[in-house]
Amino acid sequence: MFHALYERLRRMPLRARLVLLTAGMVVVFVWTLALVPALFSALFSDIAFAPEIAFLRSTFVVAVLLTLVSIFAVRWTAQRMLLPLEEAGWAMQRMSDGEAPLAPLPIRREDEVGRMIGHFNRLIEDRARQEVSLKRMNRALRLLSECNAVLIHAEREQSLLDEICRLIVESGGYRKAWVGYVETNGEARPVSQAGDAAGHRSSVALPLVTEQGTIGALTICSDDADAFGVDEMALLQELADDL
Repeated sequence: MFHALYERLRRMPLRARLVLLTAGMVVVFVWTLALVPALFSALFSDIAFAPEIAFLRSTFVVAVLLTLVSIFAVRWTAQRMLLPLEEAGWAMQRMSDGEAPLAPLPIRREDEVGRMIGHFNRLIEDRARQEVSLKRMNRALRLLSECNAVLIHAEREQSLLDEICRLIVESGGYRKAWVGYVETNGEARPVSQAGDAAGHRSSVALPLVTEQGTIGALTICSDDADAFGVDEMALLQELADDL
């Protein structure tokens, strides 16, 4: 029992522990004020010190009342300060058991509990970014595999370019893909495209290089502002090199 009480006190925020300490000191002081004179008065005659004894009895009643009030105040304060911690623990348990999706928790106060929840939220955000990055990598790998299969069976250049652009949009989940060849005047001439670039938030141009040099580029547009990470770019560049 004492170990459980110690663990509960240890998890309390510093402010809650200070409240408990203050309340305890108040209770000790009041009971000292009530009992020490009462013990002292027991050595004397009840008749001679009747007014003083009546006063001490009143002090004793006040001490009892103040003790009950202190207990109620400490209990209410502890419950109020521990409530965010208990709610956070319950929410984390549900996430751990798979009953709720991983999501940041609300920060109610800027104290020890609030900082702990803030650290937890940063872990959740880091994991969410890792999951998004992993999904993009898997998508890029699947796209690369499908495009390689098309390259193996391709018979005409135009149909190959059209199919590659279609796969980038439909299988890769990108907003738009288009292939442009560089003309003698330096301008790019679109030769194949799929999707619609309206409203896209990021894009990348992957050079198409042959033995004669750069002949054009494969441009891919995405709805995500940070869609093209380093690993994903490496896979897409491999696709452009194969093309």
